Amino acid sequence: MHSISPTKKILTILILISVSTISLYVFVYWSIYKDSKSVASLVTQSSTDFEKSERIRVAKAEIAKNGDFISKIDSYFIPKDGVVTFINEIENLGKSTDVSTTISSIEPLIIDVKEKNSFKETLSVKLEAVGSWKNVYQFVSLLENLPYGIVIDEVQIKLMDSTDTLPFKSGSSTIERIRNSNEMWKIVVDFTILKLK
Repeated sequence: MHSISPTKKILTILILISVSTISLYVFVYWSIYKDSKSVASLVTQSSTDFEKSERIRVAKAEIAKNGDFISKIDSYFIPKDGVVTFINEIENLGKSTDVSTTISSIEPLIIDVKEKNSFKETLSVKLEAVGSWKNVYQFVSLLENLPYGIVIDEVQIKLMDSTDTLPFKSGSSTIERIRNSNEMWKIVVDFTILKLK
């Protein structure tokens, strides 16, 4: 039998130890490389999350600081669920001016495609009011001065059951209209108003 010389045994053992050491070194290096990539990714994500949370914190602080101003701006719009309250407000306005009111239509109006994604929407409202001239005029003035973004598009005024007489005195004189104390005026107002979505 061939016996392996001690030198060959030592050399074989050294080669096995070297291969094992190199394999272990490569494994450790690869593990450290993968872990360092994971750590770098986590550091980047953490930095991004910190920046986002800092922006959110600053935005919340600004909103809290400007809360009164934001509330004032919001008051120029009908609240999201405030259409019924707005209708009641119009009816109360009519009662306070001794005018009978009827809202014949109130519907969303899409002006352009950009408005679909907006925080607000435009409502088209058609309103009729009946009362004395003074009361109808006062009602429209108060309607126009409501603290909302109201734009009056069209107004039609009509004297109901007219029994007026126009006396002619001479060609150069002014003509005075003789008013009936019970005359009633009807006004139809088409307007748009802004509402929060």
